[in-house]
Amino acid sequence: MNNKLPISITLPQNFLDAEVRCGYEVSSKMKKVWAIELDLLKTFSALCEKHNIKFQIFAGTLLGAVRHKGFIPWDDDLDVCMDRANFEKLLNIPKSEIHFPYFLQTAFTDRKFFCPYARFRNSETTAVITGHEDNDYNCGIYIDVFVLDGLVYSQWLQRIQFLFLDLIQMIISELSSKAKPPKTIVSATLRMMHPLLRIFGKERFFCLHQWASSWFNKWGDRISPITHGRSFANKYWMRKEDFSKTAMLPFENYLVPATANFEQVLSHIYGDYMTLPPQSERGKWHKGQIFFDPDISYKMHFEQMVKNNSHV
Repeated sequence: MNNKLPISITLPQNFLDAEVRCGYEVSSKMKKVWAIELDLLKTFSALCEKHNIKFQIFAGTLLGAVRHKGFIPWDDDLDVCMDRANFEKLLNIPKSEIHFPYFLQTAFTDRKFFCPYARFRNSETTAVITGHEDNDYNCGIYIDVFVLDGLVYSQWLQRIQFLFLDLIQMIISELSSKAKPPKTIVSATLRMMHPLLRIFGKERFFCLHQWASSWFNKWGDRISPITHGRSFANKYWMRKEDFSKTAMLPFENYLVPATANFEQVLSHIYGDYMTLPPQSERGKWHKGQIFFDPDISYKMHFEQMVKNNSHV
């Protein structure tokens, strides 16, 4: 434990104090969230090193490392990525090697909501995502683990792939306990096919989604988080060469693995990435989408909600 947080890393003196970075005030609460995410990254890194799994920081975390030498002051998450081959290794790590409060959340380890990539969570904390408010789903503070698959240049092949992935996700939603009332002909048809879909099984559809995501892994030179939809995938891509070349970059008080070609990757994602966004645009990432409480577990958070509602 460190500063009463459920973490094992030693934080620099005064790390948890509120401070102003780039004209933006980072609260003490957000510093605690950052501390938990840094601890998750260190633990995840050790796990990957043990199992010869390669990963890199990604997206806003990569931008933060290059532009701020740490977190973007108005950011609240931490992202890493790996290609499909390394992701398969990650999925095969025995549960016995991941000790509480840490939890590797995938479609196979947490069945309440469908997540086609992975999250590495601290179960003694709270980060409730809107739409995932459920005590039976791990809602601890997390780092995202994006899986990168082949992204073809052909727009019509992309359309086919993403339409098929959308259909699989609709089926998985239909098979979930909280499937929404059908709003389209397709969803109504799936509702009628529910008994047949149940025979095939949700886990097989998880595997089918992974297979469809990796259709074009041997095609071309680009990889991207296909699991996040077509528009996201066509922005946050890198070349296979970018993932193969790694450099260690400073991030807060640590060194983290990143693509050695970070200039090219950040340029096509963000354009002029060294220029800060306008003041009015800072602090809006995930605003209203995630409720954080670094001081209590998500189990306790939901217990308190039940108690508070019972007194209304």
